[in-house]
Amino acid sequence: MDLTVRRGETVGLVGESGSGKSIIGSAILGPVPAPGGWPAFDGTDITRGRRRAGCRPGRG
Repeated sequence: MDLTVRRGETVGLVGESGSGKSIIGSAILGPVPAPGGWPAFDGTDITRGRRRAGCRPGRG
């Protein structure tokens, strides 16, 4: 893919669900820090919780 955006131009990235819009945006912008907050389920921070017995970590 080749994309050139000149000063003063505006680009819209559109496509069907699953067409790769988010991947292209992430590749262009790089990791963007969250503005604040944390992921939670039922009021509990799910990034710091203990693993339940019998649950295996996901494979990436």
